[in-house]
Amino acid sequence: AAHTAARAHETWREPSGELRFPYLVPSGPYSQLWDWDAVFLGVATLAHGSRPYLEGSMANFFAAVNRSTGSVTGCLTASLPTVCSSDPSARDALVHAKPVLIQGAWLASAAPGGDPGRFERHAPAMEALLAFW
Repeated sequence: AAHTAARAHETWREPSGELRFPYLVPSGPYSQLWDWDAVFLGVATLAHGSRPYLEGSMANFFAAVNRSTGSVTGCLTASLPTVCSSDPSARDALVHAKPVLIQGAWLASAAPGGDPGRFERHAPAMEALLAFW
């Protein structure tokens, strides 16, 4: 627990480029925002102040949803095109199970200091995600 408390902030990033909201990274070689990682990491470190970064991570994904198709990549980067690999020569874009993004928004909203109203503007993106899946 002490290690997590001391290091949680190392996974927090301020808005940058295409990522207009604060976000979480899994650390290590990654600079990308990953869907599942952000939810698990954000929830695991709520007691250490990650709520705004969990909230922002979900908002960044909702902003990237194609509202016509409901698709979104499994990771996002500050610059385009999105590259979902720690290998800088790779040019892949993954599509993962996105209902977890809505769950992440709910968890951020339910945490102390959270507010479900902050996600109201993302309702069309959430509806498109649900329709896709």
